[in-house]
Amino acid sequence: MRIRPSWRPAVAVFALYLVVVVALWTAIGMDYTAFAGTTRTVALGMTLTMGVLVALLVVVTSVLGWWRPVLRERATGPRWLLVLPVLYVLTAVGPLLSVDLGRVPPGYWVALALGCLGVGVAEELLCRGLLLVGFRGSVGEVGAWLGATLLFSLLHAVNAFFGQSLGTTAFQLAATFLAGTAFYVMRRVSGGLLLPVLVHAFFDFGLIAGEGMGTKGSPWNALTNLQLLAWVVAVVGTVLVLRASRRAAVAPPLGADGPVVAA
Repeated sequence: MRIRPSWRPAVAVFALYLVVVVALWTAIGMDYTAFAGTTRTVALGMTLTMGVLVALLVVVTSVLGWWRPVLRERATGPRWLLVLPVLYVLTAVGPLLSVDLGRVPPGYWVALALGCLGVGVAEELLCRGLLLVGFRGSVGEVGAWLGATLLFSLLHAVNAFFGQSLGTTAFQLAATFLAGTAFYVMRRVSGGLLLPVLVHAFFDFGLIAGEGMGTKGSPWNALTNLQLLAWVVAVVGTVLVLRASRRAAVAPPLGADGPVVAA
């Protein structure tokens, strides 16, 4: 690693990310409350913006030399917590099933799929990658989870400057803190960044498609209530994962004949 992991370079990257988002959205005249409604607005507000951000983060991660700890770690925690990605996928399936396919041009699906994949890669690489690794180098695992998840939540405060109401933004900040906690658990249990990237991308794909092209009264939308259960599992899972991390940190190393105990 060219630069030792700590919170300072990680938070600097976070600040740069925010500056780029604000600059791009200002340049294209982003309206967050309506961007999901047309192929053009999705292509500009998501596909283009996220493409620039992914490229930026790839360069920054390479300069820092943090690719290995960003992408992989030892899997930690009970395997039953892998129910979390299942719950998040089902949450997104409901809005997708409510979509009126007759209204959706093919280009919309392409722009939305690329944009959501960009969101999954960019936000996970930043928050469950660079921020988590940086905070781990300074404040330990509990502080790393809390710091990275808080900043993930605050990342969405920028939506209030592009048309979203303060009340909706406040709810979104709480929801994204819990979602960030869920993605943190997915990373820890799976041992890497790939699972949270894919689940995050599909989750956004379903919800944004439902918001832009879905039928509001569709009974399939009831599946979004599974997110409440996912939040409960995420909180429980975080406690279990952090306890497992603490036990692993204090366990004596294994020698050829069992644990090595200092004399």
